[in-house]
Amino acid sequence: MLSFIFTYQDILYLATKLGALGVVVLAYWLISRHDHKATHHG
Repeated sequence: MLSFIFTYQDILYLATKLGALGVVVLAYWLISRHDHKATHHG
């Protein structure tokens, strides 16, 4: 069977990837909201 024991490197790698993805999504969401507010006459 596969062991699902994470090593420190695995946790750090996943945290980095998820953190980067979260930052990108958050930034995109904020910019999207800002653009929708700013461009009324569009």
